[in-house]
Amino acid sequence: LSHEDRKRFLRHVRPFWEVHRHRTAVQVAERFRALRETGSVKILAGRIVAVQADNEEVRVFVRERGDDRLLDLQAAWVINCTGPGPANSADSNPAIGSLLIPGWVSSDPLSLGLQTTDDGLAIGDRGRDTEDLFVVGTLRKPGLWETTAVPELRTQAAQVAENILRRLYAGIFANPEPAWTI
Repeated sequence: LSHEDRKRFLRHVRPFWEVHRHRTAVQVAERFRALRETGSVKILAGRIVAVQADNEEVRVFVRERGDDRLLDLQAAWVINCTGPGPANSADSNPAIGSLLIPGWVSSDPLSLGLQTTDDGLAIGDRGRDTEDLFVVGTLRKPGLWETTAVPELRTQAAQVAENILRRLYAGIFANPEPAWTI
């Protein structure tokens, strides 16, 4: 997909994809259904425009889908169920920031995660892959959309381990003379 098509997908289709990809446990779904039936929980489709909070309540201003009016909702709690936000900025994640600032890693244009090669090596800000910095997990979302569940994570970790072993093996046998002496 082109960059524009990917942006459009993220804006319009991603929420539906995430809902179908990551299902709720049966026990949680039953409890949630009971809360909906009592009116304790209401589901709205729309965008949060603003939030104000004090010690007593949270006011959330929501523009429902297909409506220009703002709803003013008062609640004791607000729970963000939109999934993980990007963790690929220096502000949101100091560990990633310590790699972004000097250019060891680079964010992708859609802020899904980090730029990586197919085998998981981080790509720095000059477009070159690192020699020894591998990425596993949700930060690989730009290249591997399905990178959030345990099976995918397990596969990525195994591939990185194989890659590291292959590099170690090549390094050991490429230089038969020890680099040190006693």
